[in-house]
Amino acid sequence: MQLPSLTKPDPSKLPLAGGTLTGDLIMSSGARMLLEDGSDGSPAMAFSSETSSGIYLSSPGTWGFVSLGTPVLFLSSSKVEAQKPFQSFNGSISEPIYSFSLSTNSGIYRTSFGNSIGFVSNGIELFRLISSTSRTKFLTSTWLADDITALYGSAGDASIFYDNTNLVIDPKLIGSGFLKILGSLALDNGEESRYYDVGNSNYVGFKAPALTANQIWTLPTIDGNSGDVMQTDGAGVLSWNENASEKAWTFSSPAGASGTNYYGGFYNFGATDNDFNPSITHGTANSSYAAHVFLVQAAGAGGGTDTVIRVTGTSITDAGVRTAADTEDLTVDDVGVVNTYYETIKKWIGQVTIAKQSGPDLLCNYGFCKYWDNSNTDFRIEGVDATWLAGANDANPDLRVIHHKATGWTYNAGAAATPPSDIASMNADHGVESELVNGEEGAWKKTGINHNIMGSTTEGIIIEAVTTANKAFELGDILIRITPQ
Repeated sequence: MQLPSLTKPDPSKLPLAGGTLTGDLIMSSGARMLLEDGSDGSPAMAFSSETSSGIYLSSPGTWGFVSLGTPVLFLSSSKVEAQKPFQSFNGSISEPIYSFSLSTNSGIYRTSFGNSIGFVSNGIELFRLISSTSRTKFLTSTWLADDITALYGSAGDASIFYDNTNLVIDPKLIGSGFLKILGSLALDNGEESRYYDVGNSNYVGFKAPALTANQIWTLPTIDGNSGDVMQTDGAGVLSWNENASEKAWTFSSPAGASGTNYYGGFYNFGATDNDFNPSITHGTANSSYAAHVFLVQAAGAGGGTDTVIRVTGTSITDAGVRTAADTEDLTVDDVGVVNTYYETIKKWIGQVTIAKQSGPDLLCNYGFCKYWDNSNTDFRIEGVDATWLAGANDANPDLRVIHHKATGWTYNAGAAATPPSDIASMNADHGVESELVNGEEGAWKKTGINHNIMGSTTEGIIIEAVTTANKAFELGDILIRITPQ
């Protein structure tokens, strides 16, 4: 049926049934087109090629949209109710797919990161919801609150999720960013802060003790030097400081003797050199030396056979274990150069016997040595401070700090060996003003020595007091300032 023009007869209605309407349908003002309610199987408004798809009135005030006889959407004055998944194009931050008439750049969109939904306000992304097969993640790039103006960063700054045990914050979910906390971090009820090693097998951590007041520390601005310790100024500010300690000795020169006296250790030299064939003895019976035996060789024999020299006597350990009739062999290198130094590991008390066991005869200087090694630990000498009272005039006295070690020795034929040179000398520092005046006080201070002593090996320090007059140092104290290494 073809109707080029229809007008409504007043007051009757013009019903249409069947047929095809072509051309324009023009209705006068106030006229209406009334449709039957229809149903989901037979919508009132449908398509000629698909009569089970269209629109019908499902209930008073509610339109039903149907596809192939199945309702997919209901519209009413109070709600929009979808019956099937609602799909649209992705949108963007500036043009979210779902927005508001008064703020078209506020809403939601599908992001380019996986299956995630971004929430946008005024063109700024607030947060994303990301789902995976194992958990739901909350990815924040910006967080807005009533009392915060705006904190904005690029997408992917942090990821927060629950892994069925812990709340996890993972800033590396997308990139290699850092977790930024704008404000203070508080751990309640004495909880721990833990820092795991690579592989997450073990951790170190901190926790607060029971407190009666608050305490905050401010960390140093830079790293310290090796061996430094951290100290406080009493007001919560921490800084690095040298882990210095001090070792002091009282010294004097005897009334009946001048020459060299030792403190903190000693050298007891053999009067001359010897090849220990036949054997010799050194020291006095029953004297409490508790010292090592040392040798300083002349040039090696060069015959292809090392010389073995045996020390026999009573040994004593640092723990006080005494062993009578003990022995230790020193092997002197056949091709060793002159001035090579050897030292027993053991310490000896009383008189010892030194005898060649095998190899060619080889001349050596010898003696006892005892040195201060800070309980067999490495340390650095920072400075020295000494004061004294003179008991006699002395024009050429000296106080010396000797670094005892295996190098720097000099073999002397027919005499005693010469030990390593000093690392600090009062006479060298004071020059012509180094004299001692009877009855007057004196002092020597030297800083910035910064000399390392490997006390864990066979090194240490010995203090020498050298005088040319009896009782020149009547009474004195010397302090060595050290830093453990």
